Amino acid sequence: AMHQFDQAVRRQVDQTTVPGTSITLRSRHKDPMERTAPIGVLVDLAQQAARELGFEVHDAATGGTSDANFIAALGVPTLDGLGPIGGDDHTPEEYVDISSIVPRTALLAKLIISICREREAIRNVRRKESLTEL
Repeated sequence: AMHQFDQAVRRQVDQTTVPGTSITLRSRHKDPMERTAPIGVLVDLAQQAARELGFEVHDAATGGTSDANFIAALGVPTLDGLGPIGGDDHTPEEYVDISSIVPRTALLAKLIISICREREAIRNVRRKESLTEL
């Protein structure tokens, strides 16, 4: 769908209708976030924290884009989608399941604590991944 949208926008840009003018298209679009080894460590920590709280979270690639894509592209281990459960994003019907707010807040708190405890292990995974890129 994103590819079709991109092509449609580029066709419009190529159809300059005012003589002597031009259009420059600049896009902040990023490809979906790559699952790096350090992100895998964060996923494991998030899943463990959720299990300790009595529920599950799943690792999923949605193919979408968010601010997390920009952060991850800088090499910063990043997770997205840990907030309250909801749906119909970016529409007038968007909603939040109120019963998910407390468990998801607890998940984030436990995850922050886990990251602080495991920060050296995360750093080591990042270093190892950097070395393999050389």
